[in-house]
Amino acid sequence: MKRIKLILITMLFTVSTVASSAEAKFNFVKGQRAQQDIVRDAQSKGPEIVAMLQLKPNMQVLDILGGGGYYSELLSESVGKNGRVYLHNNQAYMPWVEKELVARLKDNRLENVIRWDKETDNLALGKQQYDAIVFVLGVITICITVPRIGVLIRMTFSSNFIIR
Repeated sequence: MKRIKLILITMLFTVSTVASSAEAKFNFVKGQRAQQDIVRDAQSKGPEIVAMLQLKPNMQVLDILGGGGYYSELLSESVGKNGRVYLHNNQAYMPWVEKELVARLKDNRLENVIRWDKETDNLALGKQQYDAIVFVLGVITICITVPRIGVLIRMTFSSNFIIR
């Protein structure tokens, strides 16, 4: 249980540093990208990461723990108006990302983005089929105990995962 809390705290710290830099002011206008997102492109390489997916119009994409929606917005452009992006977040992320998320999606600004608030252990995906599942800027900690030796191997890394 202590490891799970540590993992969660590590993940929340990463989310809070990303979200706090974008929290200053949200200036989202329908039909155009926000200036703060364009500035962020230089550091986050969002357009380049999304281009690697080679998404096509009408595709269905799940953005796991998508935070304030920076990558979801880029994904939505790639799948077009008839595609769908499911922007997933859990309750643990909300204190850091909800203001940006609400501002980004206000007045149905991104018509093909569906807010998908679910806990990660119960995504309730049902029989939905996705053309791509994306997990960007996540911190992962893997702990493995080797039974015979009793050694605990722990690896923590930050990475981008794309399942296609």
